[in-house]
Amino acid sequence: MIRLKGHWEQSSLHLDQPLSLPEGTEVVVEIRTLDEATDAEWQEQGMQRLEAEWDNPADAVYDNWKELYGV
Repeated sequence: MIRLKGHWEQSSLHLDQPLSLPEGTEVVVEIRTLDEATDAEWQEQGMQRLEAEWDNPADAVYDNWKELYGV
């Protein structure tokens, strides 16, 4: 997922930074004003992404790190 800020001007959405996607890529756009995007929402979304990345089979070998490293 890519998050970008932008602004609405003359019936068009303008992104504040360039976006590099292949031509013809289909996207889903979710519109929220900055007032609607609260800190709590950002923190919750960040935590969900962290948990999804952290809890994966490849890293499970480190769950018992004390035994693994003889601590």
